[in-house]
Amino acid sequence: MVQNESIISQLYHSAEVDQCIAKHFAQDCQNDIKHDLFELLINLPTGCLEEKQSKGKLKAYVAVIIMNLKRQRYGKVAKMVNNYTQFDELPTISILETIENEDPIERLQNEVERKLNWYQKGMVELYARLGSIRAVSRATKIPVESIKYTIKESRKIIKKAW
Repeated sequence: MVQNESIISQLYHSAEVDQCIAKHFAQDCQNDIKHDLFELLINLPTGCLEEKQSKGKLKAYVAVIIMNLKRQRYGKVAKMVNNYTQFDELPTISILETIENEDPIERLQNEVERKLNWYQKGMVELYARLGSIRAVSRATKIPVESIKYTIKESRKIIKKAW
């Protein structure tokens, strides 16, 4: 485990990883991509990184992950989802009026609508409809770890709202 941590630490501080991310992504999303990359690397099975490093394929492996993250962010599914998230103007709703007139379940649903972003809402809906994270991954071609993280964060937000 210590070896795994040192490899991840070396990669995190590596200028090559930063250059690869900078080459493929805009400045405003580079930190998010780096976070996603290292979340995936940390969740790899024990010994996987050591094996890749011993074979001299670790940097290529990281580059492939970065390309997959690019495909995930700018690919066909992302473009389809972006088509449905264009808003000209959001309606203004008085929060006090809504709280007074709603029952607790409706209030929770409205709170979730306000606090979850479009991606989280979509993942939660797909997860509820399809029943498993793997099924959502197969349907959207989004990595399982990314979906797990999104569902986990959405659950925290929903629990806080409840």
